[in-house]
Amino acid sequence: MVRMRFDGDLLQKNVCRLMRLAREKNVVWRPHLPLHVPLTVKEVCLLEGAAGVSVPGIVQARRFADIGIRSVFVSLPPTISEIPFLEKFSNSAPLLLTVDHFVQAELLARHLSGREDEVLVVILLRGNGPGPGVRPGLDAVQLAQGVSRLKGLRVVGISASIVTKGKSVAVMKSTAHTQRQFRRAGIECDLISVDGSWDAIPGDNTFVTEFRDQTLFQSSDHGEPVIWWEAEVISRPALKSAVINAGLPLMKTFAPVWLPDFPDVEISHWYHDCCVISTTGDAQRLRIGDVVRIASGNVFADTV
Repeated sequence: MVRMRFDGDLLQKNVCRLMRLAREKNVVWRPHLPLHVPLTVKEVCLLEGAAGVSVPGIVQARRFADIGIRSVFVSLPPTISEIPFLEKFSNSAPLLLTVDHFVQAELLARHLSGREDEVLVVILLRGNGPGPGVRPGLDAVQLAQGVSRLKGLRVVGISASIVTKGKSVAVMKSTAHTQRQFRRAGIECDLISVDGSWDAIPGDNTFVTEFRDQTLFQSSDHGEPVIWWEAEVISRPALKSAVINAGLPLMKTFAPVWLPDFPDVEISHWYHDCCVISTTGDAQRLRIGDVVRIASGNVFADTV
């Protein structure tokens, strides 16, 4: 059986580092927690002062809906098939939803009609590259005006994506311009929630109010992971290779996968629910039954 583990001390270190960055940037921090991240991670983040949690979709938000979190941000526009799941949320679930089209807003209003409180909505702005979002400026304002007329929904801000320093200036300017247009149109826009890289936010920023990121779990190198899978060597078909029951979850990360304890090892190919690795260096000593750690670039912390 493949088991997921996490390093509590390293997690605490990374959370404290990100909270320090947030204070330096004059923003609040909301960690983006994918489905495979243990619920205990959110407790560490919230205790250190995180504004809430961010998830990519409505189905993932269900994990956090009834456990006392201040706010659950659904960062992507809802899929039509997911919207009916909103009816299963309690009236008190603190949802913050994202839209980039009026069709989504109409369906949201229809399925949320029985809630006592208004559901907060942010308008997703399109960045410089391909992806979801409405064009900044007049298009975003017109969408926000339409959403504001729907019963049960209230527009509270805008969401944008920034990439790296140097490429963020245009996004920042268009987002600031859109915020001013929202306010001139009488639409609330106190929340400016962005996701991307920390170096793209000016140090004295008073325009962006919230930063969402995945740097708590992402890593571009083969450093010590916060979260990993424990897999077992199930076969040694040849001296230069071993087979590990890594399982399908790792294949679905669409990110580089490595073995932290054996940095020279390469995964040569996948076979059903297993992966075949090269047994170079210390990995030559691996025997059937040995347990190894497997990490993925989608979910593991940057240890800088």
